[in-house]
Amino acid sequence: MVTEYINYFRQLAIAHKDIRHNPLSETDEAPPASKHFTRIAIEEVLKGLRSAVGFPCLCLELYQNETSAENTISIKSLPSGAFMVIDHPENDSFAAEEAVMAKTERIVYELLQQIWQDHKPGSDICARPFKFFDFNKVLIEPVGPVFTGEYGYRVEFSFESQKPIDITKPPAEGTFL
Repeated sequence: MVTEYINYFRQLAIAHKDIRHNPLSETDEAPPASKHFTRIAIEEVLKGLRSAVGFPCLCLELYQNETSAENTISIKSLPSGAFMVIDHPENDSFAAEEAVMAKTERIVYELLQQIWQDHKPGSDICARPFKFFDFNKVLIEPVGPVFTGEYGYRVEFSFESQKPIDITKPPAEGTFL
């Protein structure tokens, strides 16, 4: 599931008119400035990004998984993920920071609009990693300065996976010797 999750957001970053991520930049076949999508760990916010990126950038955090149960045999997986859209202001002025915040906020809402379109009834369920994206519990919060002085918005969301793992079922035959 992790591959589908990452690829979904990578495709959003490639297709968005302001982000325009070049996937060749992920393998150093294109300049780092064309890398506008990256996967991050939350620790990088404090330590800095592991690789050079261009701006604006869609930074994807891997999802975490929590379980919940109505009873001891009805265990349900409740994954949650997050992404940030950040940009670097052209200078240290308040006006430049405000412009970056306005731009990244617009991009965040455009991404959420596309996720909604991918989820509305009648949409192609195969084109997304989510069986259900919980739009009732999306947290959108401002961030910055992060990394090397970037500002933007972080979006935290819950979802149900297309391919949930049922931990109540026994592992496949031969998994344990």
